[in-house]
Amino acid sequence: MRPGVVQTFAALLGESVTDGHPARAYFTERYVRVRASMAEVLRAEYGDRLPGGLTPERAAPLIVAMLDGLQYQWLLDPASVDMPGAFRDFLTLLGEPVP
Repeated sequence: MRPGVVQTFAALLGESVTDGHPARAYFTERYVRVRASMAEVLRAEYGDRLPGGLTPERAAPLIVAMLDGLQYQWLLDPASVDMPGAFRDFLTLLGEPVP
């Protein structure tokens, strides 16, 4: 990952939550698209239910939120955050056995 790009994204996202911010519409629409894309990928892989019982539409925002949270942790302490490992662990929590 490229820290400078991720830092810029994180800073703009944080600022965009305020009313009237010029980037608010962009980030709102981006998250709508990202959640929909994630649900589409999950549906293609698992059908109507993931192994843990969630629908793709219910799991998608959880996965997006988890990835965003890991990204912030990685920005603060990159040496301590194993993003691929944490992602695999999260999939296990969703009921997907990961080798």
